[in-house]
Amino acid sequence: MLINEFIKPIKDKKLRALYQILIEHLSFIKNIETMDLLKQTEKDVLAFLNGYTNEHKSYKQLRKSFKEYPLIHLKLLYSFIQYKVNYLSNPMIRSLDNYYKYAHEQSIIGFTLYILNNQPKEHYESIMTLSRIDVCSDLLLNADLYLQKGLIHFPKQFIDDYGISLDLNGYFLKNTAYIQMYEYLFFKIKQDIEKLNIYLELIYPDLKEIFTNYLTQLVHTLTQLRDKYLSKIKS
Repeated sequence: MLINEFIKPIKDKKLRALYQILIEHLSFIKNIETMDLLKQTEKDVLAFLNGYTNEHKSYKQLRKSFKEYPLIHLKLLYSFIQYKVNYLSNPMIRSLDNYYKYAHEQSIIGFTLYILNNQPKEHYESIMTLSRIDVCSDLLLNADLYLQKGLIHFPKQFIDDYGISLDLNGYFLKNTAYIQMYEYLFFKIKQDIEKLNIYLELIYPDLKEIFTNYLTQLVHTLTQLRDKYLSKIKS
């Protein structure tokens, strides 16, 4: 996730700090690799919601932001952990539809907006679209990292249908089959970006610059990575 591009245009320092601390907590939770640490984090977050502030700097910063923005839906941070418990216990995704469900439930940017959102029903479809963009692009950029850590990566159906294999180092082999799969997911991401652009003027006029910068940089980065893989095959 290109976090710097997402939050950089936010001019209000307190609001930017709120985005930063929410993204920090959600990122930490999403990247947890052991159930013991996840369960401890679950206890820490539940204690926070009940009024206790952990001595860790990140919880103190979260408490400060929560006092400044008391109407945010911070209980959703606990919901994010519950989804993570399920996916850490069952790290295989079988189909693209299943992966989209995972994206809706584990998108860092998506849950940040859910927590900040005062009209969840009105914004629900747009946040789901952004969640797919966030998680699918993050997968293309960090697939080998997630593979090595035993975390969720490409749907099993994609691995089987495209005939994806590993190289001698245990990373995804960047051959023609992999690039075809990459291109398909990139195409789906760009479809969702076109869909999201429709919502920007209607629902997020104040955040249009934030989204535009983020999406522009995202497409540029994914294009660069694809071209890098293609050049290695041709060389």
